[in-house]
Amino acid sequence: MDHEGPLICPRCRQTGPGPTCFEDGAWLVTRRVLLETGRDSNLGSLVAGRYGIVERLGVGGMGAVYKAVDTRDGRFVALKFLREQYARHPSIRQRFIREAEAALAVESPYVVPLVDFGVEADRTLWLAMAYVEGWTLRDEVNHNGPFGVDDIVQVARHTLLGLAAAHDVGLVHRDLKHDNIMFSGTRQDFVARILDFGVVSSRAADAELAEGAGKLTGAGVMVGSPSYMSPEQIRGLEVGPPADLYALAVVMYEAMTARRLFSVNNYEALVRAGARRDAPPLTTTGGGEPVPPALDRIMRRALAHDPDDRYPDARTMLLALDQMDAARHAAPPDLLADQPAPDAGDELAEREGLPLAVDATPTAAEPALVSLSLSDTTDLGSRATPTPTPAAAAEPPPAAAPAIEPPPTWARLATFAAASLVGYALVSALLVG
Repeated sequence: MDHEGPLICPRCRQTGPGPTCFEDGAWLVTRRVLLETGRDSNLGSLVAGRYGIVERLGVGGMGAVYKAVDTRDGRFVALKFLREQYARHPSIRQRFIREAEAALAVESPYVVPLVDFGVEADRTLWLAMAYVEGWTLRDEVNHNGPFGVDDIVQVARHTLLGLAAAHDVGLVHRDLKHDNIMFSGTRQDFVARILDFGVVSSRAADAELAEGAGKLTGAGVMVGSPSYMSPEQIRGLEVGPPADLYALAVVMYEAMTARRLFSVNNYEALVRAGARRDAPPLTTTGGGEPVPPALDRIMRRALAHDPDDRYPDARTMLLALDQMDAARHAAPPDLLADQPAPDAGDELAEREGLPLAVDATPTAAEPALVSLSLSDTTDLGSRATPTPTPAAAAEPPPAAAPAIEPPPTWARLATFAAASLVGYALVSALLVG
C-alpha cells in the first residue's frame, strides 16, 4: 500500500512497518489520516474478517464512507456504513439484503460494481464498492466546461449500456444524475460508469414487500434528487426504466449547457407543482456547437411527461442514438441542418407497437437556469482542482488514456463523492418501498 511517511496505529499510536499493529492488531494508517480524521472507532478495524479500514473518506447524513484494503487480494474498496437509526429497522435490513443481492448480479463495464455487503452482529449494515479513481460528471463539467455533441453521445451510450444491464436484473436506479456517473479519463478517451446500483429499487422486492405488512410509507417521501426526478416520481407513482431515461436526458441537457434544466430543488415545491414543465429547445451547446435536431428530439422523447411516451427501455434509446449518430456523420452538416429531425427510435417503436415520440413545446417563458455547480447533494466541502484518472477497478472496454496522478486529496474526495450517495439513495428507496 502506497503511503506518505510512517504508518501509525490509530488506537495505541505506535508506529510500525504495517500493515497491522504488533500491539493490538489494528490496521495502520498514515499521519495525515490521523490529523484529518481524529478519533474514529472504525479506523483501523477489520470488517467481516476481510476489509481493513485505513482512511475515512467522509461523513454524510446517512452514514460514513471509508477506504479499506481487501485482505484477500490487496485491492482497495469504498466501504459504506449506514447510520444505526436506519440499520436497526427490520424492514430496511430485509430490503437492503434483497437489493444488494440483486445488485451483485449486475455485470457491466459501465457500472461501478458492488463487490460485497453485510449485516454485522450488532446490526450494522455495510456495502463494499470497487474503489474508483476519477471524478463525477458534475466535476468534469464544472472544471472543463460543457460537453460537445460527440462526447455527450458517448457518455449517454455508456450510461445506457449500464442501465440496460441493471434493468435486465430488475433494478431501477431512480437517482441517476451527474453525481452518480463517474468520469474516468479525458475528453479524448474516457469511460463513464454509473454509481450506486445496490442501493436502488428492486422491482421484484417492491412487489413482494407490498404484499406484506412491512412496507414503509411516508407522506411526501420520494426517491431521487429533485432536479432529475421524473413526473411519475414526483407524483409517487410506480417507477420503471423510463424514469432512468428521463433522468439521463436531464443529465445530457445539463452537461451540454453547463446549466440547470429544472431549477426546482426541493420536494415540497415539486409536490405542489405536481409535474414538470417542458424543457426548452436545445439548439446549441454551451460551447457554441450546433445541436443536431435529431439529438434534441431524442432528448425530448426521453423527457416526455407520460412514461408511455418515452423510450420503453435503455436499448431502444441507445438504438435511436446510434442511428442518429450514424446519419449525422454520413451526411454533410448543411444538409442535416436543412432536414426535419427524424426520431431514430420511431422505426423500432413502430415495429414493436410502441408509442412514438411526442413533441414537447414550451408553454411559458423559462426562468433563469441555475449554475450546474450548485449541487443538490450533500456538501462535500472545498475541493482541490483534480485531474481525472482512469478507473482503478472495472476494466474499460477501450484502452484508457495514460493515468495522470491526482493531487493527494482528490482520490479521497472523488471516492467519497462516489460512495457517500449510497446511503441517501438506499434509505430513500427503502422508505418509499
